[in-house]
Amino acid sequence: MRRIHKAIAVGAVVGSLGLGGVAYAATTGSSAPSEAKPAKAKPCTAKPCHHRLLSHAIYAQVIVEGRGHITHTFVFERGTFTGISGGDIHLTRPDGVAVSAQITATTKFGHIPEASLASGDRVLVVERDGALLRVVGQAPRAAPTPATAAG
Repeated sequence: MRRIHKAIAVGAVVGSLGLGGVAYAATTGSSAPSEAKPAKAKPCTAKPCHHRLLSHAIYAQVIVEGRGHITHTFVFERGTFTGISGGDIHLTRPDGVAVSAQITATTKFGHIPEASLASGDRVLVVERDGALLRVVGQAPRAAPTPATAAG
């Protein structure tokens, strides 16, 4: 099971990088090489990199091969919690897409219990082969307050 979790994380990171590169390539207007020198990339350790990528990811689909060469499709979607009705959780992704997934007896809730989720909370849902595995919630960010002078 631990290998699958590592495969999911690596797949999400690689998939995010690939999608970002494709999106960048599709939006650049010129095919001529650039004269500017590229900025030196900082070495990146695994945990901070995937946290940075996943904190900005909206949607990812990763297909992994499990034991016995059986493939599993994992879907990650991040958005704003809008409610629970009829056994389904509803959220709206930052790109405006409304998403719903059916809550099952095996669905686990992390950080915020199911009963404590409130409209406006940020959530990440993880599905495997169409079944909702995990809902990770985070309370909405507090509005920034003006800095006060220390006196």
